This record gives sequence, structure tokens and C-alpha cells, in this order.
Amino acid sequence: MHTLTILLLSSLALMAQASHQTVGVRGTFMCGDKPLVDAEVSLWDRDRWPDADDRLSTVHTDKNGHFEIFGTDDEWLSIEPVLKIYHRCNNKGWFNLPGVCKRKNSFEIPTSYINKGQQVGKWYEMGTMNMEAKHKDEDSKCT
Repeated sequence: MHTLTILLLSSLALMAQASHQTVGVRGTFMCGDKPLVDAEVSLWDRDRWPDADDRLSTVHTDKNGHFEIFGTDDEWLSIEPVLKIYHRCNNKGWFNLPGVCKRKNSFEIPTSYINKGQQVGKWYEMGTMNMEAKHKDEDSKCT
């Protein structure tokens, strides 16, 4: 029982030392030579088991395929930011039916873009990316 109390108090002390960390990403997605309009862009903090990943923020690309997203998480270890985009660019077959499936691409954001506090310190600039080609480790999200 004494060991359990020490572990519990140690865990609480570590959580009390958690700090706000913020990351921001911006860029433009294209589908061939056309802007990828209204694609869902989500920023996540990848966590390790048993803690589930945290969705920090979600936006949609504008009429020019541009997006700007940032998110903050309160963690005691460094956050592991991942940008996920869900889209239908170059979807083939029945996967392209409305409401069925979207392509899902994930991009790990370098830790050098994480800022302590609740403001973006340095934006990760993705530039312009053509989402037409299949990417390594691409997945799909079906509803």
C-alpha cells in the first residue's frame, strides 16, 4: 500500500509539471493542377499506450487549397505532432462515392517547430503539395 501511495504521488507531481506546447502548420494542397478544396486537415498529438492520441485542431482547405492550423496540448513530455489530411483527390472506384471513403495522409511535424506556451513560435511551412499521387503509408477513412 505504501508503494502504491508513492507511485500515485509521483504521478501527480509529474502531471503538475506539465506545460503547454503549441505547434502551427500551414501550406497548400493541390489535386493535379487544381486546388484541393474543402479537404479536412487535422493536427494531432501522437501519444503512447495507454493514452489515446489527442486531436488538437481541425480545419478545411479554402478555395485555393490553402490551410493554416495550430494546436496546443498540456503534456509533461514533448508532444509528437502529426498532421492528417482526409481528401478525395484521385480516389478510384467505389471509394470515390460521396460519404464512403476518403484518402488519409499523415505527416510527422519536426519537433523543432514545437513552442512552449500557447502561441505559435515558428510555423512549419509545408509549401504546396500535390496530393494526386499515392503516398507511402497512405490509408483510408471510410464512413
